[in-house]
Amino acid sequence: LRRLPRAKFEELHRRLEGLLADLEPERDDIDAFRPNRKIALEIQTGYESLQSIVEGDHFYEASPADLGRKAEVLRSRADQHLQRIRRTGLPGRIVGDYQVRLEFIIGELPRLSEVLATRRAIFIRKKKEELDQAVQGNPTEAALLVLTLKRALESGEPDEEGRALLAELETRYKPLVDPDPVP
Repeated sequence: LRRLPRAKFEELHRRLEGLLADLEPERDDIDAFRPNRKIALEIQTGYESLQSIVEGDHFYEASPADLGRKAEVLRSRADQHLQRIRRTGLPGRIVGDYQVRLEFIIGELPRLSEVLATRRAIFIRKKKEELDQAVQGNPTEAALLVLTLKRALESGEPDEEGRALLAELETRYKPLVDPDPVP
């Protein structure tokens, strides 16, 4: 539009300048929000990273306690940032999407360690059942299952049941799958 001759298109130029002037406060709001936007996106990325641990293939190696600590730090940061965004008083059309995301993350972060703990418990129970079956007929598979279970139990903070299973792996199963260990 700016390339059009002003003399011939005076009305269009005047309307464009009026629209640009009306948009100036919003441009200022957007510029003021940019650092907050960056922080909100970093928090989103942190949440997605923790979520990928819970949903990943090697979730059983993650410690629910460690994940819970990281989630709490991120939740605290997200909560502080959300309060900061609210204090800016910027219009909802500029900050609304970020507020919704941060509120969602704040609500979901505490659940991540619970979900991880539940997935780990199911995984360990299933692998223990597979180990009981493999010991009878497939020592190679049993050895792999012993190693997997041991890694899963040692990577977290085992409860009483987990410690008992670790002891059982060492005393009952390890000799079955490795009858003549090399010193």
